[in-house]
Amino acid sequence: MTTAPKIAKLKPDPAAPAIVVFGRDEAGKAHAAYFDHGEAALAEKAADFMSLRMLRVRTDEHRALATQLPHGRVFASGRAFVPFVKAALFLQLQTGAQAAADEGRAKLVAIAGGGSEAVKLPATEPKPPAGPPKGKAPCGWADIDVGSLVLATEGPGDGWWESVVLEAEAELFTLKWRDWPDLPRFVRRRWQLAILHPAGRNQT
Repeated sequence: MTTAPKIAKLKPDPAAPAIVVFGRDEAGKAHAAYFDHGEAALAEKAADFMSLRMLRVRTDEHRALATQLPHGRVFASGRAFVPFVKAALFLQLQTGAQAAADEGRAKLVAIAGGGSEAVKLPATEPKPPAGPPKGKAPCGWADIDVGSLVLATEGPGDGWWESVVLEAEAELFTLKWRDWPDLPRFVRRRWQLAILHPAGRNQT
């Protein structure tokens, strides 16, 4: 009688990217880095401590993004070194993280309708789809305040896009893209914003 050969389970490469940590600093600059399997647990804690977002590397697309990032470092203080990255790559990370979150929610919904042992989700009334946030264009930089419609950019060469000011604190503003309301909020300083041309203000 012969016995079936044992199939060895492949263990993940400990040096391979396991998690991506990314976010913006107070000046609105994009930061991102990957951490390997041995650093993943500490990187998650550091991301939570520093209010950064995380993307677990689970697909080939995630791995392709992670390999374009610098390797981060976790310090004994609980913080992590997450270098600057290009705006275009940062936008890809935001899109990938949003897609992963949407997929996770879809799976929960599928489980919730799967039978007696399904997880029951809290019943909530459906909300009407939120349209793009609106704002009023200020006449000058000194007039920028909550509700102002201004122009902002992800970085050099990425173009300027309409954004609405959600919070204002001295020279620091929290904004949201007017035409992409599902993307995360971001922070800019007054000098990093642009004012709409007078002709464009009449069309908003």
